[in-house]
Amino acid sequence: MLIANKGIETDTFYITPFDLNSGEIVVLNLFSGAHFNKTEMFLKDIFYGRTQK
Repeated sequence: MLIANKGIETDTFYITPFDLNSGEIVVLNLFSGAHFNKTEMFLKDIFYGRTQK
């Protein structure tokens, strides 16, 4: 298993729990308008292990 997500919730969105195994792809559709980049960087830092949720 590469990533075990137990769910991510902020004041603006919720991502349901999922497991990512080798060879699988997860697609997250982010519909944040003007805040898309901030949300994208927040999630990237969580998945890279730089930030704890």
